[in-house]
Amino acid sequence: MDLAKYKGCLGHLAAKPDNATREDQAGLTDEDRCYMGVLNPYQLDLVKLLGSKALARSEDKTQVFISRENPYTRPRSRHTRDVKQVALAIASVTNLHCDLTMAGALGHDIGHLPFGHHGEIAFTNISGKKICHATVGVIVARRIERRGVGLNLTNDTLQIILNHSLGAGDFVSFDGLPEETAVVMWADKIAYVFGDVNDFARCLTESEPDLVCEICRRANEFGQNQRARVAMCVEALVEESEAKGRISFLQSECARKFDDFRKWLYEEAYFPAQGARSVVIDGLQRGYDLLATCEEFRDCDHLLLLALLTDKEARRLMDWLSIAVGFPSSRSQTSGLSRSIDTSRVSKSISPILGARPIAFADHFRAPLWGALFNFKSRDKI
Repeated sequence: MDLAKYKGCLGHLAAKPDNATREDQAGLTDEDRCYMGVLNPYQLDLVKLLGSKALARSEDKTQVFISRENPYTRPRSRHTRDVKQVALAIASVTNLHCDLTMAGALGHDIGHLPFGHHGEIAFTNISGKKICHATVGVIVARRIERRGVGLNLTNDTLQIILNHSLGAGDFVSFDGLPEETAVVMWADKIAYVFGDVNDFARCLTESEPDLVCEICRRANEFGQNQRARVAMCVEALVEESEAKGRISFLQSECARKFDDFRKWLYEEAYFPAQGARSVVIDGLQRGYDLLATCEEFRDCDHLLLLALLTDKEARRLMDWLSIAVGFPSSRSQTSGLSRSIDTSRVSKSISPILGARPIAFADHFRAPLWGALFNFKSRDKI
């Protein structure tokens, strides 16, 4: 397919930088205010996200596989780069706003919990309410980064972060949101499906050869490698989008085949193939119980502290539970563990989140920020 004939087909839908707004529009509390009026608002969002702690910490966050002994197995940061790559190609061809698209792609997963979607399940069990990394990402951007001041991103970028995720569910409309939201959403799906195929082959060939063989057989219907598979979907998406007059990847033969493959992966591969899932979920729940008994964190939101940990930090916390007192057989047995564990070691693991001792940032977590997670609606004004 010659993509050149579709060049600029959706340019009339591109976000307008002149209309972009921020929470602190004047930049009174923004350390990047010197760039305002020099960079366009979405370029400034890129600058902010590239320097964010959340993006740096995504190097130690799970994409699919918790154990990443193979250096090519994707952490969350590699997936983010994959999404940026696909999203930039789509936005460039269709002439949507590339800076906004890249900012949304960079920030889309900054709210991921330790151990990825396994962590989301654990946190949902702890809180009794569904936790979504997309919503956590908005909280991180607005109220966690820069010691609680936030990144002061544009509302357009925040909306992309908030609305990019569909999980295994069906497509939802993006009416009222920047068209770049749909670009990042589809780039996310295309990037993780074909990137994860490679990781399944790397990590499960010996233990699950039949599953890997079937995954590769289905993936090869789109091409013989990741680049060819991505290109096939991008081409089909652009062609359909030009015909529909907006970003669309639903009705072509390629789109339907892609949707079937993605849903099949959720049903047969993502969770069934990972035996460590229950151990991780259990460990995070008990780690939360331990934090709740630590005197150093008495004034902190324990769920929020646990949510901000990297995989390595969360694993260290779980190791202390198992080594110091033996891994409890139930969460009820975790009560009082702080009397058996040197909790100063726990605090040293967690304090690097903000680069400070716990007592110095207790005030930062005293406000009920975590409660705000349940007050966001996907289409509410940020």
